[in-house]
Amino acid sequence: MKKTILFAPVALLVFASCTKDALQQDNTAPVQPQATVVNFPEIGIGGGGMIGDFLKSKLVAWYAFDHSTIDSANTSSYLLASSPVYVADRKGKLNSAVSFTGQYNIMTPYIALGSAMSISVWMKRDSMYTDVPFITPLKSGPSFWQTGYCFATGINVSKDGRIKTGGYVDEKWHHLVTTCDGSTMKFYVDGVLKGATSYNATMGTQQYQLGIAFFPQNNHWKGRLDDLRFYNRVLSQYDVTALYNL
Repeated sequence: MKKTILFAPVALLVFASCTKDALQQDNTAPVQPQATVVNFPEIGIGGGGMIGDFLKSKLVAWYAFDHSTIDSANTSSYLLASSPVYVADRKGKLNSAVSFTGQYNIMTPYIALGSAMSISVWMKRDSMYTDVPFITPLKSGPSFWQTGYCFATGINVSKDGRIKTGGYVDEKWHHLVTTCDGSTMKFYVDGVLKGATSYNATMGTQQYQLGIAFFPQNNHWKGRLDDLRFYNRVLSQYDVTALYNL
């Protein structure tokens, strides 16, 4: 019996102590988590900022083809096209890409491009071609080609310093980017660097022809283009990945 009598107060004391601690904790106001501000790293524009901001840095021409040929980077400028055919884009949004049926082509207005420049575009082929460019400068600058099941980029239609990919046998949308820094040209497909080469060309203010090749003469291309962008800077890998993931 003595053991029982001595143990009871101890148990009550422990229980009372725990209950008091619990009450003290319940009466304490909960600590609210602090919001964390995250800036993007110094990539693309050399400073932090929202993702949409650095993708607009030095964007000199931007054709979204949302049922219009207006330049989204300069709303007073339009592509030179009589009756473009609008179709669904890569995400299925209607009238948000342009289709080249082999019956017409589109000409850009004059675009001021420097020695450091980049071109980004989404494309989808609708036919097979042995070797036909579908985005071509009137003067000197990078061009995009469809070469059978492959994609290629090069300077002018003369294929100077051309970079060619492996085969893409599907007829799906693909994202193409070419960059030039004054001496080196790089080519990306679907966010992945496919090659680099040296080149010797002088960029400048010029027009681009879409959907038709000067060589072979007046050879129309059948396919679709969307979200065509011209930059007066070299896009980084981070920029290219961000554009691909839009």
